Amino acid sequence: MKTLLTSLVFLYTCLISAQNLIDQQWEINRIFGTAPQQTDFYILQKGGFLSSITLSPNGTFQSYSSGLCAIGNFTITEGTYKKRDDNYIGFHLKDSKSDTSKNMGKYYVHKVSDNEVLLIKSTGNLAKDQQRAVYATVLAPAIVVINNRIYKDPKMTIPSSTPWLERVNKYVTEVLKLSNYEICLVGCDSVLNTIYLVKDSDKEAYSYILEQSSKKNNYALQHLTEDYIQQEIAYWKDFYNKQTK
Repeated sequence: MKTLLTSLVFLYTCLISAQNLIDQQWEINRIFGTAPQQTDFYILQKGGFLSSITLSPNGTFQSYSSGLCAIGNFTITEGTYKKRDDNYIGFHLKDSKSDTSKNMGKYYVHKVSDNEVLLIKSTGNLAKDQQRAVYATVLAPAIVVINNRIYKDPKMTIPSSTPWLERVNKYVTEVLKLSNYEICLVGCDSVLNTIYLVKDSDKEAYSYILEQSSKKNNYALQHLTEDYIQQEIAYWKDFYNKQTK
């Protein structure tokens, strides 16, 4: 059965030139470079998030928060970028405490709509990056829905010293009871949640594993279903449609 999120994949197939990102301010789901191990991709939108990124024509970028707790806009991260070709942009992140910079690698540019673009960390292989773009279009709407909510029904608590892959595999096998699965992608919202997209390879279904820091140096994990995410997307779409009438 086709679900809403599966259907979205077929809508999110067009590309955008990397050049189209330059000299524009985009709102972004997470300040660029602040959580690289939790972020396989970034969501850039024309409205919707409290953080922003601007790629200037001179090859520099700034990513900053413009939330209610901020007095105006203030720079959080900055660095340089280079357009590799129409599909890729490479980034170097400046170290605020020295004159050095960190190579953040290159990102595949994928257009969702005129108002939304995904920057996806490259694997070094175009075909694999295009597959990651498919997964990113499944996970991105969930990140928008989940953004900074606190869910208080953890199914498992794991020490933070446990490597992330071991944490996710433990949850998938012991809670979701899956044996044939793929950990497709990881993303995060602006502050609270890390979200792992897991695919049940037998049923071609997705689960969204949420991970939050909890007390005593632990991570609290739980999951959301495709049905839940679909319901939330439909609710908020209806809500905003009513607001604009």
